[in-house]
Amino acid sequence: MDKQGRRMPTKKAIKDHWASQLVEMGKFDSFSEVHEADYCFACGFLAKTQRAHILARADGGVDSRENIHLLCRACHCQSEMLSNEGYWDWFNNGPYGLSGLIKRAMEQTPEKVTA
Repeated sequence: MDKQGRRMPTKKAIKDHWASQLVEMGKFDSFSEVHEADYCFACGFLAKTQRAHILARADGGVDSRENIHLLCRACHCQSEMLSNEGYWDWFNNGPYGLSGLIKRAMEQTPEKVTA
C-alpha cells in the first residue's frame, strides 16, 4: 500500500502490462529494454520513476496497471493536470520538459561522418 492507504500495482506489473505496447508505439526498441532499468515511459530517460495515472482519479480513474504509467518526475509534473485524451495527446506527441527537449535534440543530431 502507498502512503495514502491505496493498493498500487508494482512497477514490475506495470512494465509487464505496457512493455509490448510501448515497443509498438516506438517508445522503446524491445520488451527487455522496458524491463532493464527504471526508464520513463514518456521521455525514455533513465530516472527514478513515479506511478502516474492516465485517467485521473478525480475523473474516475483507478489504481490499476492499465491506468498507470511510470514517469520521471519532470514528465509526471508535466502530465499532472492532464487526463485521458489530454494525457494521451501529450504522451504520443512527446514531453516538453528538459528531458524531452534533450532527447529530441539527440534524435535530430546528424551522425558524425568518419573519414
